[in-house]
Amino acid sequence: MRPLRLELQGFTCFRDFTVIDFSNLELFAIVGQTGAGKSSILDALTFALFEQTPRLGSKPAKELIAQGSSGMSLSLEFEASDGRKYRVARTYSSKSSDVRFERLENDKWVTAVEQIKKKEVAEAIERTVGLDFEGFTRAVLLPQGEFDRFLRGEPKQRRDLLKNLIGLERIENIQKRSGELAREAKTKSEALQIQLESLISATPEAFDTLETTQLQKQSELEQTGQQLEQLKTALIEAREVWRLETALQNVKLEWQGLEAAQAKIEALQTQAKAARRVASILPLIEQNLKLEARLNQIKREAETAQQRFE
Repeated sequence: MRPLRLELQGFTCFRDFTVIDFSNLELFAIVGQTGAGKSSILDALTFALFEQTPRLGSKPAKELIAQGSSGMSLSLEFEASDGRKYRVARTYSSKSSDVRFERLENDKWVTAVEQIKKKEVAEAIERTVGLDFEGFTRAVLLPQGEFDRFLRGEPKQRRDLLKNLIGLERIENIQKRSGELAREAKTKSEALQIQLESLISATPEAFDTLETTQLQKQSELEQTGQQLEQLKTALIEAREVWRLETALQNVKLEWQGLEAAQAKIEALQTQAKAARRVASILPLIEQNLKLEARLNQIKREAETAQQRFE
């Protein structure tokens, strides 16, 4: 990514509209007194691209608005690795914010991304630049103070700082993963070697023997399949026989129950007949009992009268 033109207004110390043209510059240095805005130019580059700065990180944009200004605006034109020119424009105020990502085509600026969400625009910018904020500040823009730490630090501090700046941990992760892949490949290679050694004895005679054995196994498998089908048929028939025998046994039990009930019915019928016969002579028995009672009474009266006459 090569910066071509930077426009600022209301950004940190650049309260008034300022244009910085990089298009005709190859190797250059930004110099000036403390507070002149050298670091603010670098902040503006990163903020225009990623809406972050090395010094403030992702703090709210209002922290970067110049004192006395109600808002700020930035516009960065740059040339990407594909040779095309792009422009990122951002505006901020107390009430709203806006971002535009455009591409130069036929001397006209056209929208470079169709999405309107800020996250999608940010992702499109990162794809075009080829780096995210962390990668950009490591590979392109060394944050203020980091270089001094690198020069004055102890060897271990310089090594750790260099590791963080250029992302050596990613290389270490790649090396670690490469080692794992190498070990996996070695394991697979050893397994294949063992298989290859086992195939050394694969002579034509051994192949014929193996083929014969395979045919025998296939024949045995077919026979086993036929036996299995026969067993399935026999099982179905056995289940049907068992069902019929169970039904027959239930019928026998019901028949025995009916026979027992028939015997009880016949006994009740006999008792009913006897009861009816008893009921037909019952009045005579009652009359006979009454006559016997009357006769006994007369006998007692006669005995009493005879005793009186004596």
